[in-house]
Amino acid sequence: MVGKYLIFLLLFILRSHKEIIFVLFSPNSPLKITLKDLLSVFLKQPRRVQVNLNNQKVFLNLRDIADLTNLFEIFLHRIYPLKTRRKKMLIWDIGSHSGFFAFYSSLLIPRAKIYCFEPDPDNFKNSLFNLKLNPLFSKRIKVWNFGFSNRKTTKKFYRYPFSLHNSLYKMYQPSIAIKAKFESFKNHLRKTKTKIDILKIDTEGGEYDILYPLKNKDFAKIGEIFLEIHNLDNTLKNEKSLITFLKRFYKKVKKRNNLYYFGN
Repeated sequence: MVGKYLIFLLLFILRSHKEIIFVLFSPNSPLKITLKDLLSVFLKQPRRVQVNLNNQKVFLNLRDIADLTNLFEIFLHRIYPLKTRRKKMLIWDIGSHSGFFAFYSSLLIPRAKIYCFEPDPDNFKNSLFNLKLNPLFSKRIKVWNFGFSNRKTTKKFYRYPFSLHNSLYKMYQPSIAIKAKFESFKNHLRKTKTKIDILKIDTEGGEYDILYPLKNKDFAKIGEIFLEIHNLDNTLKNEKSLITFLKRFYKKVKKRNNLYYFGN
């Protein structure tokens, strides 16, 4: 595990050196990170950092480079096409990791309610800790320690040195298998009376069991989808097949890096 993490660390530094320089030296950076913060995170020593956005600030706990990568993607690269809005919205975040997308959404859309679902216990605990660091957001953001699938079950869940890869599928080595709880997304959706304005899914392959069971009436309750698609096979669990399926329900399809947007 240690050797694998060192490889991820080296690749991260090579890939993100421009971002690192920006957050360290630019006064325009929304991330207030010092060199000491970075070194601590690289060594897996948790560090709280400040994020400024929309004339508001939050404090987020970074445990390692997986958290830092997630922070860069969301707050620097802004991979999710969110705009500042004043209206009330409901956002579901499936595969919420440490809750960074939830805080990003809440800063841009202060009247939004964000429901986060994360099966990994360590990520879930870090999400709760981030809410503890920012108590004013506890009424806007709610977190549950389970994931979604095609049915209610307890499954093997694989954890990797780079926690953003944690998945129901054994795709990398080394990995540690734990037991995690999953609920039926279709059943939860049908019990929900309020329309979901934005559904964000990043489940490292779990998106197929979440979306394929849904019907027309289910997608009518989902306004927009932000989705990462992971290719698992050549039949149904691949990018082309899932896009074809979702185009039956959404007119607009856009792609930015690894992220797809579906809307009407």
